[in-house]
Amino acid sequence: MSLLTKKKQGTGISTKVGTGLVVLVLFFVFAFSVYWFRKPNTEPNDRIESIANIMTPDPINQALLSGAIDTTSENAVIRSLSSQETVGTIKRGKKDDAYYLEAKLILPEIDRVLSYYNVWLVRPIPYDFISLGEMTTDEEGSFIFTWQAADKMEDYSTYSQIVITKQQYGGTKDPETKIASGEFGM
Repeated sequence: MSLLTKKKQGTGISTKVGTGLVVLVLFFVFAFSVYWFRKPNTEPNDRIESIANIMTPDPINQALLSGAIDTTSENAVIRSLSSQETVGTIKRGKKDDAYYLEAKLILPEIDRVLSYYNVWLVRPIPYDFISLGEMTTDEEGSFIFTWQAADKMEDYSTYSQIVITKQQYGGTKDPETKIASGEFGM
């Protein structure tokens, strides 16, 4: 029995020493890897191989440069989405150095107590839309709308599409039922 006890004690010490050495080696490997990854890079990586990469426009600017988005047309023909008939035109431009829109459309009659027609300006690239407000009626029964940008420095020329929606009073502020649409330059 005493031989077995001595063997277990000897094996226990060598196991502890071996485990300690393995832990020590792993600690030094960890410390070296932290040092190696954190040391400053001696060679700069921000070299530019070619100026052509910088001068090539991104897809959004390329679309503007190639004329895919009409930023100069002043008139948009608005068509009904249900019948594709022309319901009017919207004119845009600058008045008093601020962007403006004027519209006169013949749209279906609606219950003005419950709903209204809203005008939306849409930019296709990068996609964005702005609610410009509620249309009113003139004495002839046409729906009219006039809007002028509050910020004279804001450029809305890339917003090339117009959407008219039917909105419910007290409903969501997001576009609801599309009624008509058009695009400047089309």
